[in-house]
Amino acid sequence: MTISKANKKLLHTFLSALIADAQLVARLTDEICDEFAAHGENLPMTELYSAAVRRFDEIRRIRKKDLTYPTSEGMLRYHRVPPTFRPAFVLCDMLKFSYSNAASVCNRPIGTIRSRINRASNSLKPAVAAA
Repeated sequence: MTISKANKKLLHTFLSALIADAQLVARLTDEICDEFAAHGENLPMTELYSAAVRRFDEIRRIRKKDLTYPTSEGMLRYHRVPPTFRPAFVLCDMLKFSYSNAASVCNRPIGTIRSRINRASNSLKPAVAAA
């Protein structure tokens, strides 16, 4: 069994909002889909997003640098958000997850998710004001 093409595309879009490196996004998408291939199409997308957030956090710790090198104008907004706040912000802003669903995916309390979204929004205000 494999992950459906539609779910793979959703995962790729989510990772693209977190990480600007297109090659890394493609590699991680394939790795995560391979990891969960046995579950097939019955796997909830939240499981794939959770795996993506875990991988994003691992990469951030290993590289010890910001992953904000925008490659497409559409994702530029998300790459302006500090990496610590990005997963929660992308889940709630781009994917329209509820706070509780985002908390579940990120494995964080709801209060932390709310705080990160607020801080992410605040970090975008100077960019919006300058435009």
